[in-house]
Amino acid sequence: MKPTVLVLSALLAAGLVGCESAESEDVVAEVADPTPARTAEDSAALPASREPEADSTTLEPERRATPPTPDRSYLTINIADARLLVTDSTGRRTGIDPATGEEFLEIPRAVHYADAIDDDVTSEAAVVTVFSVEIPRPSEGRYRVLVGGLKQGARRLQVGAVTVEGDVQRPLLKAPVILEVGSTSLFEVEYFSSPGATSRLTRLATFESTLEDISNCFEQGLIPDEATANELTQRIRAAAEAEAANESAASRNRLDEFRTVVRSLLPAQIDTAAAQALREDADYLIREPLG
Repeated sequence: MKPTVLVLSALLAAGLVGCESAESEDVVAEVADPTPARTAEDSAALPASREPEADSTTLEPERRATPPTPDRSYLTINIADARLLVTDSTGRRTGIDPATGEEFLEIPRAVHYADAIDDDVTSEAAVVTVFSVEIPRPSEGRYRVLVGGLKQGARRLQVGAVTVEGDVQRPLLKAPVILEVGSTSLFEVEYFSSPGATSRLTRLATFESTLEDISNCFEQGLIPDEATANELTQRIRAAAEAEAANESAASRNRLDEFRTVVRSLLPAQIDTAAAQALREDADYLIREPLG
C-alpha cells in the first residue's frame, strides 16, 4: 500500500494527537491508504483506455448564411409639360392631382419631381418641364396614371420598368398624349418584376375622351381638314349610340371601321402621333366598351 503522509501539526490542530509528543520538527505519521491495491487480474478486467473521440462537428467547414439577393426592381413614369398622378392597386397616390394641384406622397418609397430643361440653342430658360414619378421596389400589379396637360401639343408618356434582378425591360413603354391646357388622359401600367417579364402600358379610353382627342387634334392642326375631323367624330358618336342601345356587336363594328379610316388617312391627313392615339382609343373601346 502507498502510505498517505499527514503533517503532525495538522493532527495537533484537530486534537487527534497529544501535545506532549510534539517536537521542534514536524513529526510525520503514516496512515494506511483505504484504497485497495489493484491486481493484474483487476487491470485485465477493466476496459482499455481510449483517446477521446474528436467532435465531428468541429471538423466540418464553417457554414455561413447566404446573403439575400438585393431587390433592384424599379418603375419610372415621365412626360413633358403635364402633371402626373400615379395610383397603385390599393388606392395610394403619388404625384400632383391635375384638377386641384394637391400633392400626394402615399405610395411607399415613391417620389415625384419636375425637371426644367433649357433650350440648348437659344439658352431660353425652362422651355420644357419633365414631370416624373419614380417607385423603387414597386409592388407588382396595376397602376393608374392620370396625365393633366399644362401646355398644348402632342407629348409622349414614357414608362421604364426594371426587374428584381436589375434588368431593364425592353422595349421602353411609350404612348402619345394629345395635350390641351387642363385636359386629362388616363393610362394603366401593369408592372411585373420577375426576370424575363414584360410590363404593359394601356390607354384607358371612353367615348367621351376619344371625342375630346379628335377635337384636340383638329385644334392643334394634327388633323388639318375639318371635314376629316367631323367624319371621325360622327363615327365615334355612332359607336357610342350603338353601345348605349345594348348593340355591342354593332358598336364594335363601327369602332373597327373607325380604326381603318384613321389608318387610311396617314400620313397626309393626320399626324402620326394623333393617329396612334386615336387607334389606341378605339382598341380599348373594342375590348372594354365603358362609354
